[in-house]
This record gives sequence, C-alpha cells and structure tokens, in this order.
Amino acid sequence: QGVPQDSVEGVRWLSRAAKSGDARALATLGEIYANGIGLPQDDMQAVAWYRQAALQGDVMAQTNLGLMYAEGRGVPEADVEKAAAWFCKAAEGGGISAMLNLGAMYESGEGVPEDNAAAASWYAKAAEQGSAEGQRSLAVMHFEGRGVEYESGEEGAFWLSKALQQGEVGALEMLDNLKQASEDGDEEAHRILGFLKQVAAVDDRPAVVGGGFAGPGSTVLPARVLSSAGRFS
Repeated sequence: QGVPQDSVEGVRWLSRAAKSGDARALATLGEIYANGIGLPQDDMQAVAWYRQAALQGDVMAQTNLGLMYAEGRGVPEADVEKAAAWFCKAAEGGGISAMLNLGAMYESGEGVPEDNAAAASWYAKAAEQGSAEGQRSLAVMHFEGRGVEYESGEEGAFWLSKALQQGEVGALEMLDNLKQASEDGDEEAHRILGFLKQVAAVDDRPAVVGGGFAGPGSTVLPARVLSSAGRFS
C-alpha cells in the first residue's frame, strides 16, 4: 500500500525546514517517525530527528528523546539514566510531561537516586502549572508525608480536589477508595473526606466528594506510565 501523497509532501516540507535548522520541524519529524503518522514507523529516524531538535533546546524533543531512551526504542538498549538526563533538561525548560516523568523517576529511584523531596518538588511544579496528574501525585506525597515538610491530609485534599475538578482518572480512583475506606471505619480516610468537603465549600468549582483514597497499607498510585510531550502520542 502506497504512502498518501499529502503525507509525502508534508514530510518534504518539514525536511526542508529541518535542513535550515528549524527545531520545531526537527521535533515534528521525530514525532512522525516515532508514531508512524502517514509514513512507516522508524524509531531510529525518530531518535535522530529528536536528538537534533533536543540539542537546540526544544523541550518537546528533549522529553520524547528521554522517552525513547526509557523504552529502548531507536537506541541500542534502554538507558534510564540518559532518559532522566533528557527529562531533566526538558523539565528545567518548563516541560510539564518531563516534570512528571522526572518526579516519578525520583520517587522510584529509577535512573536517578531515590529522592522523595525531589519527586515532590517536580510534582509541585507540574501541579502549579495545572497538571492534573501532578496535582494527584502531589496529593499522595502529602497524604503519605513523603518528600514534604510534614504529613498533611488537608494539603493533600487541596491538591486532590484540583485533580478531581479536571476529572483525572487516578484522582477519581483515589476518591472511590477513600469513600470505601471511610465506610469500612478508616478514621484517616474519613478525616480526609472531611477536608475535601471543606475545600469544596470554599472553592468556586465544587470538588466531587464520593469516592477514593486508599486506606493504610493499600497501593494509592497505579504503576506509572511515562508521559510523552508529543501531540500524536
């Protein structure tokens, strides 16, 4: 089956822009090859284009190059340390997906030394920029007293409510678990639900109070999935 002519022309146009050093064109070509948009997927080509854009400081390319290293795509082998290094560059440049990925890596100690304070700091930066996943992740850190000054159900409820207002799936799951734990007699869960109700009472947009934070000993966060900055993925 042939490649659509408009895709070929689009790639030719982007290639001309890329040859002139346009970082956005370089990064977009990386996305096209990484995701097989209109052309056969080619991870090695994707990495080559991402790298050129990343070296020019393109945040999206830095994030996606980190993802390629993390997943071992288009590179000799997976390398979480190189992934973390590229996520760090992107995060320092304001990339929200990179902030989340770097926070997850500091939390798990994958590619970087385990550091809950650094994890909470990156989640907070993402949360403050409106990232629902960052808000939910920061809420967990406050609930569990990890990487923050002190354990705070109230602060955790504040950030969880922000994620709930955006309908973030993980936050909704936490809310479901929180309600169940409260019904089962978990006092901490009941206390956090109370904080959520207080937040809902003073916030312009009501927080949904009816579902869940996992009780003691339960897994709050699902296995993390690294976030891509690309538009197509």
